[in-house]
Amino acid sequence: MVCVAVSAVSILSLLISGLGTSSSQTPGCNRTSTVDRQGCNRNVFRQVWPEVEPSSDGNTKHIFFGLMMSFGGDFRSHGAVPAVQVALKLINEDRDLLPGHTLHYTLLDSQCNRVEALDGLFTQLWQGPQKKLALLGAGCSVATEPTAEISHYYNITQISCVSSSTELANRARFKSYFQLLPSEADIAPAYFGVIQKYKWKRVALIVQNEN
Repeated sequence: MVCVAVSAVSILSLLISGLGTSSSQTPGCNRTSTVDRQGCNRNVFRQVWPEVEPSSDGNTKHIFFGLMMSFGGDFRSHGAVPAVQVALKLINEDRDLLPGHTLHYTLLDSQCNRVEALDGLFTQLWQGPQKKLALLGAGCSVATEPTAEISHYYNITQISCVSSSTELANRARFKSYFQLLPSEADIAPAYFGVIQKYKWKRVALIVQNEN
């Protein structure tokens, strides 16, 4: 059943991986303060897309995973939250996929920051009311690397549909991490193919070193 549940989280990741996760400012949020704006984004999303509370049905077992996205910082990925809700609804309504079980998530904010991401992960591990089966996130490569480096110590499978750092391909470091978005190195041959096809003589690349 654990394998099936992890597979369900993987399906959920695939369902949202094709969507644009970068989001602009949430309407109605304070634009003058970065801290207030991040808190407002989180509150608005929790109101519009509230986390589904476990039912009291004694015949249903509830499985939880952490959903870590970025509501602020250099990259915002919280636009994926509505897609997660839709994917969860599809999974939970298919009684053949997880018979007798219901999948839930706990929303975490990495702020695209390694310290905030680690704090959120450890808070859930030590203080969260439910044991987390997996972690979906952490919203950007900067936040994903530190959490993916230690998640295997707690037997947590981590899956990301947003992070694309080439460092994350190191299986020796990231033992229980799985990446759905190709890294920049993986799509380099496609870039080269386009350059060859159109016989471009000069090409400019703008890159960012997030590490």
